[in-house]
Amino acid sequence: MKSVLISLLFILIPTFLTAQTDSEIIIYDGQKGVYYVKYWSNIDTMFYTIPLFPGNKIDPKLRAKVINTDSTGLRFEYYLSNSSSSLRELFKIELSIDTRISDLKAPNREWSSQYQKGIRSIKWANIYSQSEVLGILPGHEVREPFSFTSTGLPIPTLSSIASYSALGNTRDSGPTGKLRAKVDSILINESHIILPTLGPWLPDSSLSFIDFTDTLETFRFRSCEELDWATDAGVCGELQDYLSEVKTALEMEDSLSAANALAEFIALVEAEKDASLTSEGYALLYFNAEYLADRLTKPE
Repeated sequence: MKSVLISLLFILIPTFLTAQTDSEIIIYDGQKGVYYVKYWSNIDTMFYTIPLFPGNKIDPKLRAKVINTDSTGLRFEYYLSNSSSSLRELFKIELSIDTRISDLKAPNREWSSQYQKGIRSIKWANIYSQSEVLGILPGHEVREPFSFTSTGLPIPTLSSIASYSALGNTRDSGPTGKLRAKVDSILINESHIILPTLGPWLPDSSLSFIDFTDTLETFRFRSCEELDWATDAGVCGELQDYLSEVKTALEMEDSLSAANALAEFIALVEAEKDASLTSEGYALLYFNAEYLADRLTKPE
């Protein structure tokens, strides 16, 4: 790992004063997805050029899958791939979560796993790589999932995915003044890519059946209209109609009719699994609907 970091970071190129190199500048290499920072060293009285690695010159693909483990809750699995259009490797992935988790696992020994309770975040990073590249190369994928178990239900959340991001090592203090401010701005504003995915949540026990039905409708709407997790407009309309029936029946205190309508909703979700519903759309709608169904009068 140390040798890999050294090869990535310690690229220090002295550039002596000429008519063409007498200014500090940042140049972007669009083929490599790397910036090069030329700065003046007051200690060595010469120009140096060092690499600046942004974290967002990538095109990652993330697929979430949720599995019912019966005894311990739901297993959340994340499959990560790096598109061939990416300029750099995928080094880390982070998730925002709203509840406790257990059995946190990485796909292989090259990846670390970290659960940060204080900021409610999970992070996996490719810090144990034995190769010269940190992470998933463009056009490649990790076949095994990043995963954890939770007693919570699926809810839309955000993931942060990035390549290795840093300024190359220097023999002195590095760029200063306005040039350093530009470097810091790149490291902050080009640090990662945000992708929607699923995480766990625990519904408030005081949430009424009607309120939970409204929440389920919000999940349906987001799957159909915002997240592209449901791709058939006709199916989306049918799902909306079933939830409308559920809510109307609950407002009339007819829990049996509500349960029957919800059963139709669940049956349609199951029928559209891996068809018009992505794995995320299916998990979001199915497991939350099942949670409500378990609390209603069973349908005839």
